[in-house]
Amino acid sequence: RGLRQPQCRIAWDEVPRPRLIVEFGGNVGDDLQAFVESYPEVRVHSFEPVRKFFKRLEGRFGGNSRVVLHEVGASDKDAVVSFRTDGDQAGSSQFGHVGDEEAPVWDEVHLGDAHALLGAVVAAEGRPIDVLSINCEGCEYAILERLADKGWLSRVKFLQVSWHVSSEIPDRIRRRCRLVERLRQVLRPSYISDFAWEGWAAVERPYAVDARYVRDVSWADFARGNGLPQAQSDLFCASPSAVPPGAGELDPDPDPATAHLTYPQTRRDDEVAAVLDGAALALPRPSLGEPPPVLVEVGAGAGIGLRIRALMGRSPPQVRVHSFEPSEALRPSLLAAADRSTQPGGRRTIWPFGLSDADRPAELRHWGGDGAQEGAPAPELWHGASERVGLRDAEAALAEVAAREGNRSMLEMLYLNCEGCEYEVLTRLAETGRLSRIGRVVVSWHAGGAPWQRRCRIDALLRKSHSLAKAALSYELWILQAPRGAGPEANAGVT
Repeated sequence: RGLRQPQCRIAWDEVPRPRLIVEFGGNVGDDLQAFVESYPEVRVHSFEPVRKFFKRLEGRFGGNSRVVLHEVGASDKDAVVSFRTDGDQAGSSQFGHVGDEEAPVWDEVHLGDAHALLGAVVAAEGRPIDVLSINCEGCEYAILERLADKGWLSRVKFLQVSWHVSSEIPDRIRRRCRLVERLRQVLRPSYISDFAWEGWAAVERPYAVDARYVRDVSWADFARGNGLPQAQSDLFCASPSAVPPGAGELDPDPDPATAHLTYPQTRRDDEVAAVLDGAALALPRPSLGEPPPVLVEVGAGAGIGLRIRALMGRSPPQVRVHSFEPSEALRPSLLAAADRSTQPGGRRTIWPFGLSDADRPAELRHWGGDGAQEGAPAPELWHGASERVGLRDAEAALAEVAAREGNRSMLEMLYLNCEGCEYEVLTRLAETGRLSRIGRVVVSWHAGGAPWQRRCRIDALLRKSHSLAKAALSYELWILQAPRGAGPEANAGVT
């Protein structure tokens, strides 16, 4: 999601058609302009306490009936405070500024109790708040503490905040960590991005998981945690029986590359961005006379996965995509997404089952998808619903794909993001020899209750036929090795 800055803070999958947006920190109105242009039916209440910025907002939006401007800031209580206002347009704050230290300018501004301000907005509009956007140069700590105490975190569909750093914000780090704990109790993380932006949703993620893999956690906590935890890519396996720490979790990182995807800060950030935006994963264009490439996607979900969409967008337009998704609740959204995303000349086939190491029934837990709620946030939405589905032997399923595509001896790509099924699928395909007839394997590794202890065994199986080419976060790209003694042309189309 962070690849879409500033779009990630303007367009939200969880709230595609917001009717009421509140922003604390109107500044000069760039986000406000984007809200108004993007949503013809939206009403926006923008709060900006600094006089010079408020006047600019009046000049830009004073005649717009869908915008309500308030010359007041937000905090945990009503107050009159001094703001340093001689900085640039991003730097007016009671907690420091950006600008000339030799000519300070101070203005008195009025702050209001955030609880009362939101209550007045809801009363005036007669509807709940869809999106609350907070970008107020340090005031976010006091605002969120007040809103958490008054129960507002569970009353908005989507909350986004840009965190700020200043030595003048009292006890900042402890308060930040405590606020994240409180946010996680009622919302789920939606995105992180450049400029310390975070999004939090009161709307469930369209998602399904094999119930076998969810252990020692409530369904609600599992859903608010965005599902099954991911595991680290590019592990060092001393032996096939080894279980290194990264097999069960992502490496901790106080400044994750996913927070710098729009503007990478390091070479490693560049590498992560290339994987996550699809550039490093894309299929090569076939040579003249070669058939269109075949991409097999396992775990298609509701069809909104950013990684697979980015990969398809960067791959040849004539690619043949076979998507496997067992959840009946998610398939209507997947079918609609397939119609929108298939490129001219391409083709996408939806298979109504998942893959495993054998044919068998399974119990899924799903959230969102067909029939997902459109009203105000409700606590019960986090519990999801149970669903009986069918899983198929991965070998038989891929053999059928190959037959349907003209009895292909090779498939160009297997893309696995199936919430734990990757361990059974890859083991089965290695056993049958099918794995050595797949040009590229992209896998997102998962942990939690999935059999991640097998990771090094599967790593050893992959290395018999493939080489690890790219790795970032939980994602790996494996490319088929050329046969021994073959020249570079043996890997044409897959190197």
